[in-house]
Amino acid sequence: MKTFSDTRRTVLLAILLAMGAILMLVEIPYPPVPWLMFDISDLPIILAFETLGFGAALLASLIKSLINFLMKGMAGPLAIGQITALVSSMVLSLLYVAFRKGQGKHPAVAIISTMILYSAFLTFCNWLFITPIYFGGLWFRDVMEWASFDSFIEGSHFHFGYTATILIVYFPFNLLKSGIVLALYELVEPRLLPQLRKALHYRD
Repeated sequence: MKTFSDTRRTVLLAILLAMGAILMLVEIPYPPVPWLMFDISDLPIILAFETLGFGAALLASLIKSLINFLMKGMAGPLAIGQITALVSSMVLSLLYVAFRKGQGKHPAVAIISTMILYSAFLTFCNWLFITPIYFGGLWFRDVMEWASFDSFIEGSHFHFGYTATILIVYFPFNLLKSGIVLALYELVEPRLLPQLRKALHYRD
């Protein structure tokens, strides 16, 4: 029976990472900064975390990002786009699952808490190394003296420094992205998650 259980786990993981890889190709532009894109590929990673655990979710995130790299090439220098997607998926999944378990019957609290902490962490990562790598550096000290709001929105009349620009651009961006993903998850989870768990443990 263990062999059948392992096979079901492998098949379910393959389905979820395939979903993640496909959804990662569907990029949605962020209106204030049109070249900044987000997707909802974190959704199946949360499902993988809930049904199969942390290790399976990490593996699905890794393979999802690798497939994207093979299909589209490097997203930015050092494949920083794919690396960011991996970090994003795991941070969002970890925070959301942890808050949901802690909040019990208060999913709204779990969603809001996850959104705020996720956005703060990803914004910090963008300030520290993600944005500098996109701009040709390695970390914030390489770009903070010259990168400004105009670096993101050409022709802007605002003159914010590097740190203020990162906050203004990325914090609401990450709030919006995480809010959309978690809202969609709350819509599909009541029907989909029990069915996945039932299929996973059928006739064990």
